[in-house]
Amino acid sequence: MANLTLVTPIPPQVICKGEVFAVSMHVHDDGANLHWTTSGLTPKGYITVGTVKLEGTGFVVNAGGGTATVSWTAAQTLTVDANAWGTIVLYADPTANDENRHIATIFARITAESIP
Repeated sequence: MANLTLVTPIPPQVICKGEVFAVSMHVHDDGANLHWTTSGLTPKGYITVGTVKLEGTGFVVNAGGGTATVSWTAAQTLTVDANAWGTIVLYADPTANDENRHIATIFARITAESIP
């Protein structure tokens, strides 16, 4: 089983406390587009800030094209401390009993207000 990789790396992200947040990704499996449906994988992700862990909702944008998005609600991001650092972990969750497949870990900065 090859590693899953991002076609384009995702830089550190800024998350505004109390606002909707989403990360889009284009994923390759062994050098080719990950086919989410055929592989039986679902895009997932979580944000961790201190001891708070927020589970995101993942959805496939293009099953054969390897693209997907994971999002968090405004109510979820309201629960993390502003002016803090955290991590975003993106992974593929199998529908069978296999282990999750890591895609990427991204640094995140939490702010109290939007940065233009």
